[in-house]
Amino acid sequence: MKRDAEYIQTVPTIPLEDPASSLACRVRELEFRNSELKKENAVLGRRYTDLFDNAPLASFTLDEKGRITRANSAGAELLGIPKQKLINTDLSIYVQGRDLNVFRRHRKMAGRAGGKLSETLSLVPGDRKPFKARLESFSTARLPGCPASVVTHILPEPEPTDGRDVRFEHLERELIQTQRLAAAGRVASVVAHEINSPLQGISSLLFLVKSGCAENRELLEYIEIIEKAFHDIRDKVKSLLNLKRTKKDTLRDLSVNDVVRETMALMGNLLMRKKIETRLELTPGLPHAHASFHSLVQVMVNLINNSIEAMDTDSGGFTEPPRGERRTLVISSALEDARIVLSIRDNGPGLSGSSLTELFDPFYTAKSEGTGIGLYICRKIITKHQGTITAANSDSGGACFTITLPVNRSTP
Repeated sequence: MKRDAEYIQTVPTIPLEDPASSLACRVRELEFRNSELKKENAVLGRRYTDLFDNAPLASFTLDEKGRITRANSAGAELLGIPKQKLINTDLSIYVQGRDLNVFRRHRKMAGRAGGKLSETLSLVPGDRKPFKARLESFSTARLPGCPASVVTHILPEPEPTDGRDVRFEHLERELIQTQRLAAAGRVASVVAHEINSPLQGISSLLFLVKSGCAENRELLEYIEIIEKAFHDIRDKVKSLLNLKRTKKDTLRDLSVNDVVRETMALMGNLLMRKKIETRLELTPGLPHAHASFHSLVQVMVNLINNSIEAMDTDSGGFTEPPRGERRTLVISSALEDARIVLSIRDNGPGLSGSSLTELFDPFYTAKSEGTGIGLYICRKIITKHQGTITAANSDSGGACFTITLPVNRSTP
């Protein structure tokens, strides 16, 4: 017993740990770990944000009601809406009406499912045309630390091309147009041969008539106008022989006002018969243009004929002008920005929006019996003179064709 007591006394005593101190140490350790986790979570959050925002796929995060809580740059570009304006908007407003129920069912199923769901439907982005797209969605509810939401990726479906290259289709259209122009040239050569013979006979008779009425100045003027009209018909037919190789025009210094007056001498009687009032608003003293007199008259005749036909619904009658006004044709000339400006405007029905973009293309016509080459030739003539020709609808109603020509700097 004595030895046992001595043994007990020799065993060192271990002091008990203070519970409060131990708990404080544990708390500090947990706080440190929590701080490190927050830093790591912040880093991961920034990485996720960068990946989400810069992802090439259009991506959106939706809440349980389908509202957009997050959108990346690709998504905003696809829908044509700034990212800030997409937030808190319902993604369904960009879904085409007939696919709304399909989209809502897809979103609800994606929120419940554990995997990714896909659906194809039509979207209507901003002010762009609708397109087909595949939606791939999954829920974040089962991801640790993530709120319950649906992430949706939108992948536009490629437009069907039937395996045809767009450039090939463009070249094919150009080839067809070229073939049609060549065919028109061949037909025109036959027509020119058939028309020129009787024209020569008529010109000879006109010469004899002129010789017999030299004293009657008024009748002589009318005969000369008829003679010029026949020459114009002859030259028009010849110009169709080859649309890409017209005859060489004689260029000279001329007054565009003289061109207008000559055109009115040719077209005046027709305008009177059609009961169309004509007003000339010509600026006197305009500088000369270096141009082909015949070619400019040809352009003016073509534009005036178009105005007459535009105010005629068909061969049976004319459309009524706005506000009960008379059918009117106004031709004006002016000098603007060192260029001569000619305008021909009417108060007919005007031009449709679709025709404005194709009006000067070869073989484009809105008339049932038109050939579609008149305005094409007009543009070719004006372009050859370093000028421009445009078409628009005037504010007062009707169509307005505007021609600009450069001033001849050598004119004194």
